[in-house]
Amino acid sequence: FAIAFDVDGVLLRGGEPVPGAREVLDFLDENNVPHVFMTNGGGTTEAKKAESMAKCLGRKVEDSRVVLGHTPMRSLQAKHHNDNVLVVGKHYEKLLPILHAYGLPKTTTTEEYHRQRPACYPDLPVEGQAQDPSFQEPIKAVCVMNDPLYWGRDLQILCDVIEDSGHTVPVYSACADLQYSSDYPSPRFGNGAFRHAFDALYGAVHGEAYPKQVLYGKPNKVSYDYVEKVLEEEELRLGGEPIEAVYMIGDNPETDILGARNAGGKWRSVLTLSGLFSGGEHHADALVKDVSEALEYIRSRHK
Repeated sequence: FAIAFDVDGVLLRGGEPVPGAREVLDFLDENNVPHVFMTNGGGTTEAKKAESMAKCLGRKVEDSRVVLGHTPMRSLQAKHHNDNVLVVGKHYEKLLPILHAYGLPKTTTTEEYHRQRPACYPDLPVEGQAQDPSFQEPIKAVCVMNDPLYWGRDLQILCDVIEDSGHTVPVYSACADLQYSSDYPSPRFGNGAFRHAFDALYGAVHGEAYPKQVLYGKPNKVSYDYVEKVLEEEELRLGGEPIEAVYMIGDNPETDILGARNAGGKWRSVLTLSGLFSGGEHHADALVKDVSEALEYIRSRHK
C-alpha cells in the first residue's frame, strides 16, 4: 500500500506535530512504504515547504514527496512553454521562480498587466513606469497560483483577459480549499474562496461557470492522478511490490475524502478527527481519532 497525507490537521496543527505523527512517518520510512504529503497550500516551492515541515516535525522531509496545490502544473510545460502566461496570486517574487522552474518562462503578473493598463482598475494606484501594451505578447494561458491580496483588481483583470481571448484562454487554478483549520478557534477561508468568487462573478454575467477552467488540488481528480503516478515512481525506486491501494488520510470530507472517492481505482480514504472534521455525515472508508489510528487501520487491512 501507499499513503497520501494531508498536512494541516493530520500531521500538523498550528505548526506543532499532531501526537503520533513522527512515529507514523518513522515507521513508513523504516519499512519503505511509499508516501507523499498532499496539501492544497502553495505559493512556495516544494523544497521550501519540505524545509518548513521538517522544522515543525523535527525530522527530514524530502521535497520529492511534497505535492502542493500547484505542483501538477509541471505538466503544462509541454503545452505552454512558449506562451505568455498571466499569473494570479500574491508575493510574485516567490511565484514567478516556481512557474519558471515548471518550464513556463514567459509570464505576466496582474501587477504588470495593471501597470500597462491603469484604466482597467482605476481604484488602485499604479506603481512604476507603464510599458507600451502594443509590445506585450497576447496572453495564451492563466495560472492562478493562490489567492491574491487585491481580489477586486485581479478578478477584473482575469475576466478582462477571458473576454479579450473570446472566452477561449485556459485558466489553470490551484485554488482549492474553501476553508482550513489552524490554531484559530474556527475554520479560516482558504485560497479556494477566491475561485468561488470568480465562479460567482463570471456566472452572474454569463449564466454559467467558465468552461475553460482546469482545477488542481484536492478534491480534483487530476491532482490525485498526479500523486498516484508519483507514488508508483517511488515504489519502482524502492524496488517493492506493485501498489494495491493508495490511502488518503485527511481531515476534510469535502476535499481529502471526496477527492479519493472521485479518483476511484486504487484510492481509499481515512478521515481523522484531529483537524477540521469534528463529527457528522461522511463518506470515508474509515473514521479514526488521529494519524496513528489511521496507520493501525491501514496495516490491519494488509496483514
